[in-house]
Amino acid sequence: MSEADYKSQCDTAEQQLAQGDIDTAIKTAHQACGTTPEQGRAYRIIAAALVVKHDWLSALETYELSWLLDPNDAEAQAGVSRVLGHLRNTPDLQNADRPFPELSKFGYYSKACRRFLRIKLLGAAALAGELAEGESSDVLLQTAIMNIDATLCRWTRFEEHKQYFFDYVHSQKHLPATSPWLSLCLQDQPELHLGIAQKFLNDFGGHQAVISRKLRPLGKLKNRPRIGYLSADFHDHATSRLMVAMLEAHDREAWDIVGLSYGPDDGSTLRTRIQSAFETFIDLRGKPVDVNIQTLRALNLDILVDTKGLTSDFEPAYSLSRPAPVIVNFLAYPGSMGSTAYDYIIGDKIVTPFENQPYFTECIVQMPHTYQPNDPNRLPADKPPNRSEAGLPEGALVFAAFNQTKKITPNHFQSWIRIIKKIPEAVLWLYCEDEIAKKNLTTLAVQNDISPDRLIFAPRLPLAQHLARHQLADLFLDTFPCNAHTTASDALWMGLPIVTLRGKSFASRVASSLLEAMGLQELITKNQEEYEQLVFTLANDSQKLKKLRMHLIEQCQKTPLFDPEKYTKNIEQAFAFMIERSRKGKPAHAFEIRDFSEGGGVRLSGGTDFKPVQTYKKR
Repeated sequence: MSEADYKSQCDTAEQQLAQGDIDTAIKTAHQACGTTPEQGRAYRIIAAALVVKHDWLSALETYELSWLLDPNDAEAQAGVSRVLGHLRNTPDLQNADRPFPELSKFGYYSKACRRFLRIKLLGAAALAGELAEGESSDVLLQTAIMNIDATLCRWTRFEEHKQYFFDYVHSQKHLPATSPWLSLCLQDQPELHLGIAQKFLNDFGGHQAVISRKLRPLGKLKNRPRIGYLSADFHDHATSRLMVAMLEAHDREAWDIVGLSYGPDDGSTLRTRIQSAFETFIDLRGKPVDVNIQTLRALNLDILVDTKGLTSDFEPAYSLSRPAPVIVNFLAYPGSMGSTAYDYIIGDKIVTPFENQPYFTECIVQMPHTYQPNDPNRLPADKPPNRSEAGLPEGALVFAAFNQTKKITPNHFQSWIRIIKKIPEAVLWLYCEDEIAKKNLTTLAVQNDISPDRLIFAPRLPLAQHLARHQLADLFLDTFPCNAHTTASDALWMGLPIVTLRGKSFASRVASSLLEAMGLQELITKNQEEYEQLVFTLANDSQKLKKLRMHLIEQCQKTPLFDPEKYTKNIEQAFAFMIERSRKGKPAHAFEIRDFSEGGGVRLSGGTDFKPVQTYKKR
């Protein structure tokens, strides 16, 4: 970006801020940061916007970085003073008397790096991480840089980051905990994923993470079994979009369904819908964790369903304290929680074959068809865009890859490059908003003799508009080793075929599960060479692509993948069997469920016959 363009974007951001359009001002200034991270003005604008949002600590970090970049910036210096003055007069906030920043003293850059990452100011986080290279005072810096590098497709240290996860599990010296979710994106090693989860929960949960599976006293029997769904994502979030219709379909005469939320209320339509789906909804925010644990125990739950797992903002203490006789890992985290505090994980024959039980501390539950619930009520915009409006060439063959950039690996990106090299009319349509990530991916393409205009970046859109734009693509290219999850079901729901590569881990088998449920096993490959060859074959067979799209459009109205009523009846069978074993004092055991429309029933792993599930009865 030229100096004039940078100034123009900053001017625009300041105007947006003056007009009260705070979020747009932050976005505009952040774009300027992404292209010119060494200048401080854009950070100062973001800091001023964060003050308006009363995010004082984030504003302080941002003002400080702006000042560090330009020590003569009087406005940045004044901003630091104002925010510090506010924090010193706010008794409930810690770190109010932090020293003024003096280059790399006090581990400032390391702390700033992690805070910027947390509020998704990736350009600022990347710069702070680089400036912090000489600091040794913050042991968490390495893990922050790993997340930044993955999100920005900055792969110079990719192998080093993979080695870190191995060392985290196997090294004799203590290393700071890092993101189990990121490990799923870097390598297809379920045994390593399990080790990372076990160590991560042990680091954060202590002895609770490795407790034996002791059943709690069952308490007073109720007229209906009580199921508690626990999450920090009961708002406009991918997990909630998947499960809302399932929650609405629970049989209220047979089940007492409780929502337990410790995440934000964003005021969205989805939040309202989620909240209404529960018979009882309890907002746990603003209370100490130990108080909330007592609240959970007092509910006399039969099952606690953890729909958060090892993802961002996860609070491990709730499930590790075992506030119910049965704890279930469900939907959000595609892997083991690494703790025997959890009794079961909901999977299917594809994502969790019984031979993979050694990679799970939980007992595997195999749902019929697929592990993933879906909502057939999510509808595309009435008027889909045309290719020109979406920035796509009219006559191109469009390969969509709408996964988050963190899921792209250098090896898989090279696979995409080889594919579009063979097909001159093809373009790669990537979901990416960050300017640094765009620049990194474009640079890699150019280094491989691919014109930069063959990489087209799709911005974030409201869900209805995002769904509608799938109609402009010809084929969806899945990532590996962490597949598309909600993104994959969105594509299939919109009639867009997916080519995927099936690996060994849960995360690398998700799209295979969804394709099997849609009757499209032919789109599942077993290695990189097969993956590339299948994409190339389909790209040269327009009639086959048309047939695949028509198959999806027809099957979406018939498949169990988009039938929440059927899914809910089947998972209610699973819940009933879990409760039956618990009440008989039997330990958790891996099992599979037969579709209720085929007679229903449960079969233990290693068993031969399906047996009826006993109905919960008050005696």
